[in-house]
Amino acid sequence: WVNNGKQNNVITDDGRGIDNRSFTEEEERELYEYIRDLFINHNLFIDDECIKIMAKKKWDTKYPEYKDGFKASNGWLYIFKKIWRISTRT
Repeated sequence: WVNNGKQNNVITDDGRGIDNRSFTEEEERELYEYIRDLFINHNLFIDDECIKIMAKKKWDTKYPEYKDGFKASNGWLYIFKKIWRISTRT
């Protein structure tokens, strides 16, 4: 990712090139672990909008100079949930 000093031209297993990956794998893992520890392990309700809000807040905290650089889109959410095997209810 160019903005945080890392650059990699390898296509990942999930089909996303580096241009489509907003968070690094470690940052996505941190977000997943936060969701797991706070919601999943305590059997609390979580929906897509909650995940989007948490992801946007994490982005804004880590990259305040690039606040418009990440949109928690439905496509991003779908891939994130697929990678980390998260299911939500509507």
